[in-house]
Amino acid sequence: MGSGAPRLPPREGEVLAGKYVVDDVIGTGGMGVVLAATHLRLGTRVAVKVLSATSAANPKHHARFLREARAAAQLTSQHVARVLDVDDLAPGVPFIVMELLTGADLGRVLEERGALPVEEAVDYLLQACEGVAEAHARGIVHRDLKPTNLFLTRRTDGMPLVKLLDFGISKLVEAVSPELALTGKDARLGSPEYMAPEQRRAAADVDARADVFSLGVILYEMLAGRPPFVGERGVSVTAQMLASEPPPLRGAPEALEAAVRRALAREPDARFESVVELARALAPFAPNGEAAAARVARVLTTPPPAAATKPAEIDEAAPLSGPRTMALEEEPAPPPHGRRRWALVLVALAATVATAFLWSARPKPLIATAARMPAAPSILPAPQTSATPSVPSSTVAQPPRSPRPDLRIDMK
Repeated sequence: MGSGAPRLPPREGEVLAGKYVVDDVIGTGGMGVVLAATHLRLGTRVAVKVLSATSAANPKHHARFLREARAAAQLTSQHVARVLDVDDLAPGVPFIVMELLTGADLGRVLEERGALPVEEAVDYLLQACEGVAEAHARGIVHRDLKPTNLFLTRRTDGMPLVKLLDFGISKLVEAVSPELALTGKDARLGSPEYMAPEQRRAAADVDARADVFSLGVILYEMLAGRPPFVGERGVSVTAQMLASEPPPLRGAPEALEAAVRRALAREPDARFESVVELARALAPFAPNGEAAAARVARVLTTPPPAAATKPAEIDEAAPLSGPRTMALEEEPAPPPHGRRRWALVLVALAATVATAFLWSARPKPLIATAARMPAAPSILPAPQTSATPSVPSSTVAQPPRSPRPDLRIDMK
């Protein structure tokens, strides 16, 4: 990468970060462009999302862009577009490398086809619920669910596959990661037609039920061919949400319409508590719906891998003059059988030390003492030579010496 300003958008044939050669521009947006590229060494095709120079110069846009990469990279569901890499075109101009998808977003599908059959619409939404469930299990609220952020591709067997896109304005419910909790109290990010009423009031205060509302709007649009609330401005859309009920869903089963209306409830407490409850209410209206709802429940209730959890976070609310506190997980106490084992080891160690002390303090046998003294001059005549060699009496009288006890203890 050169030190000068990068050329945006990158042109066909340019190599990004020494790894990705640009093939084509496949999409443009307010914050940048999306490119099709090929990894030079692996030969695999990828999508590269590049932040524009103008957006890169805006600290909020820059932070939002990186937040999208970090949030999506935590998720492993087949219903979330995978993030493969993050790098810079130049200092301060980042790009995200994602899997390249073939198909179309749901917004385009609805523009071309209009209302969808009940079974197809509910199947798409149940797949979206599974992707959202993993995000919610990790404490991430998407906050911008809409048809253009649901991409329709196909599995290897040709069956439809829904993938979630764009976690750029996602938030952590408990804001345990500062870089993923950047939205201010008064920010109103998102698309008005799909945004929960409480998100219009204070985007930073929403929880997982805001995504339930957005999913309800998407399902309504798939069944009716239009969103439940339409207006030229966000204010008028919000006014409709607060003042009127959505038009009836013609031709939809009564129980299905009831489920949609509950998802669209104005007050969060009146909605489904989670995507699991929403999925269970929709299960009877899709092929293999019960199995899909069961998967959503398993995903939401499965704790994230330990490696994905940060061991410590600095408490940014702590006063600068005082000590900085660390949110460390309390180390669990050792199990009872572990304590007993160490107690036995300590008792054995004490017994060994006591034995060694008593051994060293015992009275010394006289014969052993004599054996260590210099031999006195002999007053007896020299013995006669014989075939059998004589053995000094001191050697015969000396008992075998016992080795000193080994005080080293293996603490393995």
